[in-house]
Amino acid sequence: MKIVRDKAAGHVVLQDVNGHGQLLEYVLDPAQNYALVAFRRYTNRTPDRVNNDVIAGEFKNVHGVPLPMSIIARNFAPDGKVTYQWKATVKEYRVSDPANTVASMQIAWPKGATVPDARKGIVHVIQREGQTLLDGELQRK
Repeated sequence: MKIVRDKAAGHVVLQDVNGHGQLLEYVLDPAQNYALVAFRRYTNRTPDRVNNDVIAGEFKNVHGVPLPMSIIARNFAPDGKVTYQWKATVKEYRVSDPANTVASMQIAWPKGATVPDARKGIVHVIQREGQTLLDGELQRK
């Protein structure tokens, strides 16, 4: 891992290369208490171009932690044009809320859905409507 500075933006950039030879960049903002403000994955073709990125913005201080209120993910074509864009807008964060339980964070999958588990290289097939997959249960399989 290499650490570089983006002097123009004032960011710290952690650079690494994945198993496919693609440059990965994790962009941290000192003005936001070193919050992760962007991730970029480059193609491994010359010239290097951003293949996809994720950008966090509109930070709000939540119990002393800067958290993004918007997140944008984009994929790019070889010519640099955006081929896919997705945006999430966070309405509120609930830190230390008793309603934040493991069960409240689980996805209730529809019957027949296939859920890949990249950690083990297997695909789970959901057997009943609303089934959840607990991490502990998955580790035992």
